[in-house]
Amino acid sequence: EMGRGRCPLPMTAALLLQALRVSFEGMSILNREIPYRIAIYVFLVLFIGNLGAMVDFVLHPEIPYFDEEHRWVGGITAITVILLLGALETYLARRGKIEMTLRENEERLRVILESTNDGILAVDASGKTFFSNRRFLELWRIPQAIADSGDDNVLLDFVLEQLVDPGGFLLKVKRLYGTADLDNDTILFKDGRIFERYSMPMMDDGSVIGRLWSFRDITEWRRMESQLQQAQKLESLGVLAGGIAHDFNNLLMAVLGHAELALEEIS
Repeated sequence: EMGRGRCPLPMTAALLLQALRVSFEGMSILNREIPYRIAIYVFLVLFIGNLGAMVDFVLHPEIPYFDEEHRWVGGITAITVILLLGALETYLARRGKIEMTLRENEERLRVILESTNDGILAVDASGKTFFSNRRFLELWRIPQAIADSGDDNVLLDFVLEQLVDPGGFLLKVKRLYGTADLDNDTILFKDGRIFERYSMPMMDDGSVIGRLWSFRDITEWRRMESQLQQAQKLESLGVLAGGIAHDFNNLLMAVLGHAELALEEIS
């Protein structure tokens, strides 16, 4: 228990400065008006100080109310409470700033994923979908009602109905879940579309926590590739035909030359 009248002034001043420092730090983080906050803290110091003095007077009624002992107890109580309030305000301000930064980073990431031309699907370790971008819904022609339902079974059935080999697709998906394997292949649709599929695991401290799927429509690219190959075949055929015609022309010229010589001898 603190001795009567023995609380040194330097300790009191140090506690007050510490309280103000912590409080100002919280104010700077919250970007509030400092004069307004100072007025609040002065009011709290006076109120809590008088309250602490009253409590000390109730506990020690033998000491006169206006004795220096009560004022010291009230002052120390007020400064301690203000110090705790300042620390709490600083903690809450820092936490709010961190949460705001996290929200901003999540929004930036969402904008990036929504801006890509690839369909992105993210699932957790159990295969439950927790993110898909707008392009994914467009590529797979998934109705918004199915996307909003959150029913992965309905979504999977809708996807499988479009594929040439739904069994192979499902087998590949189940095989990759829970593994750290990378995979890249193509998917054929009944309507002639062709998708390139890329899959990679999502890792956290060396453990697989989910899987990321990326889909790209390469139908037009494959069509152009096929046309190019056809054009190359036609070009090769033309070169071959030109060579054959050239060789035939040489043979024909030889035959005609011999025929002319024979006609001259007959004449």
